Amino acid sequence: MKTIRLNKISTQYYWEHFLLVPDNLLKPLFYPIDIAHDEQKSLFKKFVCIVNLETSTYCNRKCSYCPVSLDESRKNQIYMTDQLFNKILNELESINYSSTIVFNLYNEPLADKNIYFRIKQVRERLPHSFLMFNTNGDYVDSSSLNQLTEIGLNALFVTLHPPINKPYQLNERLKDFQKFLKKIGVDISQSEISTHLENGHIESNIDWNGMRLRVMANDWLKYGNSRAGTVNFLNASTTRVLPCVRPLRELTISYNGNIFPCCQFFPDSIENQKYIIDNISSKSVFEIYASHTLAKWRQNLFTFGKKETPCDSCRDEDFSKQDSLEIRETIINRLKIGA
Repeated sequence: MKTIRLNKISTQYYWEHFLLVPDNLLKPLFYPIDIAHDEQKSLFKKFVCIVNLETSTYCNRKCSYCPVSLDESRKNQIYMTDQLFNKILNELESINYSSTIVFNLYNEPLADKNIYFRIKQVRERLPHSFLMFNTNGDYVDSSSLNQLTEIGLNALFVTLHPPINKPYQLNERLKDFQKFLKKIGVDISQSEISTHLENGHIESNIDWNGMRLRVMANDWLKYGNSRAGTVNFLNASTTRVLPCVRPLRELTISYNGNIFPCCQFFPDSIENQKYIIDNISSKSVFEIYASHTLAKWRQNLFTFGKKETPCDSCRDEDFSKQDSLEIRETIINRLKIGA
C-alpha cells in the first residue's frame, strides 16, 4: 500500500489522515517539550502543506471586504528584505521542502518588481515544490502568463473583483470574465465557465502551457471572512464550533517576518499584533512551528466546541466530520497525560 504523505494532502482530506497518526508523533504538535532541532525539522516536513509567504505589501485595489481598504499602511510598497527571504529559503532548502508555497497574503504579487526573480530563485532551489499565488488580474496579460510559466509557477488564481462600492451582480461578473479572457487571448467559446452558487461564485479553469490558471468571481460581501475580526461587518452571525486545520498544515509569514496562526490575520492590524506567534529574524521556521505558542492554537482548534476570539467569527470551511468528535476528544485527552 502506498504511504499517504500528510504534507501533500488537501484541506478536504487532511483530517481523516491526520487522526490516524500515532500519539508519539502528534504530541510535539500540541504539547511540545524540549524538542531537538532535528525533530522540529521533521515535524515541519511531515505536517506542513503550505507556506504563505508575503514578499511585499502593496495592493492596487481597495475592496470593501478586505482589510486593505480600511488601512492606510499599504498605500506604499514595502518589500520583504533579501535577508529575510534568503533565510526562509535556506531553511526550506535544508529539508528539501516539496509542498506548496503561496507568494501572497494581502498584497498584489504582480505589483512586486522582484516577484519574477524570487519565484525563479525558489524554483531553482526547491525544484519539487508547488508554487502559486493569488492575484486580482489587473497586471495579468498573455506576456506575464508566459513569463510565469517559464520560471516555473505551477498555478495562478485570479479573482475578478467588482468595482469599489458596487454590488455583486452575476451578469456584470460574467462580462468581466469575458473581458479578462479576451485580454489574455483565450477563445471565450472554448472556455467552460461554471456557476456554482447563484449570484455567488463563477469559475473557469484553463491550462496555460502546463500552468493551472483558475479564474474566479466570488461574492465576498456574502461569503467573505472577517479576517480575524478586522472587517467587522463580515463577522459570522453564529459562533464557530468547527475545528480548524490551518495552524497544523500551514505556516503564514508576513512581509516583515512576523508569523501568524493562519492567513486570515491581517499583518498590519493593530488589533492583530497580539496574535503574532514570533518573528523569523531570530528563530527558524521549524522552531516557531514547533513552539508552545502555536501549539496552544492547535489545542483550542482541534476539537469541536465554541471558539475563542478571533476564531469565533471565522467562516473558513474545515471539512471536519461530526462523527470525529469523540476520537478528537480522546486523542487530546491522551496527549495531555504527562504534558
